[in-house]
Amino acid sequence: MFDAGMYRDAAIARSFRVRQEDDGRGKKSYRWSWDAVIRLRLTEESPMLRLSGRRDPATPVNGRDERFRRKTAASHPHFHGGVRKADELYARVVEYAAGRPLSPNDWERFERQHNPDMRPPFRGQLMSCLATRREHEMAHSLLEYAEGVAGGVTRTLLAHYLALCSTEQQADACLRRILESSGGLLDSQTRNLVVKSLCQTPLWKRATELLDEPEAAPEPVNAVAVACFQHCDFPAAWDCLERLRRSQQPLRIFSSTMEACLEAARVLAQSGDRLRRGVNSVDHLLMYLASCSHGPLPSSLVLSLSSFYNEVGLCDRCGRRLEMHGLSDAEWEELRRGVMERCLVGDDPYLSSNPRELAKFRDFLEHASAYDVVLDGLNVALSKGSASQRDRAQQLLKAVQYYAVNKKQTVLLVGRKHLLQWPADVMDRVWKHCLRYLANDTSHDDPFVLYAALHGGPGTLVVSRDLMRQHRFRLSDPRLQELFMSWQQTHQVEWRGAPTSTTVSHKVTVQGSSANGWHVPHAEENGTVETSTVVQWLCIAPATILRSSKSV
Repeated sequence: MFDAGMYRDAAIARSFRVRQEDDGRGKKSYRWSWDAVIRLRLTEESPMLRLSGRRDPATPVNGRDERFRRKTAASHPHFHGGVRKADELYARVVEYAAGRPLSPNDWERFERQHNPDMRPPFRGQLMSCLATRREHEMAHSLLEYAEGVAGGVTRTLLAHYLALCSTEQQADACLRRILESSGGLLDSQTRNLVVKSLCQTPLWKRATELLDEPEAAPEPVNAVAVACFQHCDFPAAWDCLERLRRSQQPLRIFSSTMEACLEAARVLAQSGDRLRRGVNSVDHLLMYLASCSHGPLPSSLVLSLSSFYNEVGLCDRCGRRLEMHGLSDAEWEELRRGVMERCLVGDDPYLSSNPRELAKFRDFLEHASAYDVVLDGLNVALSKGSASQRDRAQQLLKAVQYYAVNKKQTVLLVGRKHLLQWPADVMDRVWKHCLRYLANDTSHDDPFVLYAALHGGPGTLVVSRDLMRQHRFRLSDPRLQELFMSWQQTHQVEWRGAPTSTTVSHKVTVQGSSANGWHVPHAEENGTVETSTVVQWLCIAPATILRSSKSV
């Protein structure tokens, strides 16, 4: 017989539904409703499980049970159907902090409000949220608070905190503490978490020591492979991929692992004499996927593959590189001055900007710290056609996090002041990861985006779907227009929920000779060859060139 006394909370035990049945002989029998028992057991004893005691569709819903289920879920703000979404929990922390450092007393008040039973798993969830978003200060203050709570510092909490250790000494101390608390023996779940966290620290090589199980889970193996690619340790990375091939059927190689391989190959290819090593690394990855009978790749990964060959300008048919190009310092200054004089200042009241606003913007740029990416705020926010302000804000947050968090680049967001009216819980996270300049709502922000990109220097990227044709037209001088198109091809990318185009470092013009063959860029019949959207080339090469390239 099921013993309801096993539950700590008598009120929960009383909430079990008891069904009275007639056995057909005039006697009454009483049975526990296992639907209710399972639901309560999972909710009370295993709060980390996502299960919630699913009901058989054929079983009628008792009103009292349904009310209890809703009440139980509502009483635990960090659950979403049993577990609260991590981003919602993080939003509550940000709202509670309101930009100020949190003391141990602040954390205690927050936890008593959102975790009244003071269960340790809640602190682990909090640390996971903070580690994922690289909130170093908040995570450190949370650890200080947990130190003063009985049972407050768990191995799970420390494993999440490990990912934020930025020095070898910090990471080593945290890892030792985790191992000592477990007697050197970690359960598989904690071990996997420690491996993934170690991969984000200077001690990333030690993560391989914890992959001693013959059939480790795919998550930590992929994490180690990513770390190896990021540090250009290709032999160790390929070893991890071979491990996946041997132990995982079907193959479970993550998109993040393949992206890391492509990024490492791109770094090699752009290092002059190591171009061939970069190309060989991509070939190695493709042969690996083919040998494992890997299915269709995500569209974002296909774009990365295409952009790799597009960026290095290497023809996979004849093996020749396209002619590279870039603006010289003199050309850069000529274009910057031309844009300033003809696109930002002029007689057209629709395209021009208020002189005082322009002066304010120039002063802002002069005093702003260096930036790598200029984000066209409204253009990016509207890239998915989102109707609500929250959806637009989320799109903006996604783009900012992609460049600032994933790519580790400094972002300057240019927009209008009405962005301040968008949902504060999302926009506060946007502002945290970027510099910003918000023009008056009556101003046109695209000239500011353009000038900021040119002011940032030759290495600055601009993210916008705006082809800026009106600005190119206003330059009027054919030479400036040609410089402008060259700049767009090498410095502008589009965003439609993710980067959907890439910059190119070679000329998008007919290239070659009768002796060495020709490369001809082409677009759709009604298309135009502009910016970085052209990735198709026609290779016209003599047979001798093709034979020699195949023999290499």
